[in-house]
Amino acid sequence: MTVNTMDMSAPVTRGELRAELQQVDTKLGALLARIETGEQRLIARIESGEQQLSQRLEGVEQRMVGMEQRIGQQLADTEQRIGQQLADTEQRMGQQLGQQLADTEQRMGQQLADAEQRMGQQLVDTEQRMRQQLVDTEQRMRQQLVDTEQRMGQQLVDTEQRMGQQLADAEQRMGQRMGQQLADTEQRMGERMGQQLVDTEQRLMAELGRYTKASEEELTTRVAVIDEKYADLPRRVKLLEGAVFPAKKR
Repeated sequence: MTVNTMDMSAPVTRGELRAELQQVDTKLGALLARIETGEQRLIARIESGEQQLSQRLEGVEQRMVGMEQRIGQQLADTEQRIGQQLADTEQRMGQQLGQQLADTEQRMGQQLADAEQRMGQQLVDTEQRMRQQLVDTEQRMRQQLVDTEQRMGQQLVDTEQRMGQQLADAEQRMGQRMGQQLADTEQRMGERMGQQLVDTEQRLMAELGRYTKASEEELTTRVAVIDEKYADLPRRVKLLEGAVFPAKKR
């Protein structure tokens, strides 16, 4: 049977009140389950974001390692080519005359010095660029991590605030409904108890009246029997007096 909580005249039994409380508990349990599910999804998203960020950082580090390896290989190849060129040049210069050999050695020495200087400068510039790129990448990653943590923290704070407000509103509504229902129940119980007391008093007064009337009728009947039994007593007393005390003749 469905109980209308707005109907003040309908009596509310303990079973109906217990059923309604169970329904409220079920709704609260479902709400708490939804809150826990939302928190679990949010935690899973945060963990997934952290894993993706970690994977991206690992990918950047791997690319940096690959770039260093390629640069090292290029330097090795360049040194090997230069060595080969030097060997070829020395072989050709060995076949030429002494002056040409001296001039060639001088020019090759200058070229080698210039090449070494350029290679050293290029290596220094490459290292500086790689270090700067690495620093910039780390700064961007750190900034992205800070921004992500701030967004996640704000989302968590907003979620906690919304959930706290929803729980407070639910508790307030439940308190108001329970207070109103208890007040209505007390009022109905007071009215019913008052009416029952009035009805009981009326029944007792009626029973007392009937008992008094029956007692009066019974007493009247007994008195009437006694009156009938001694109705001729004066006549008999008079006859007895006449027999005992005869009247004197004049």
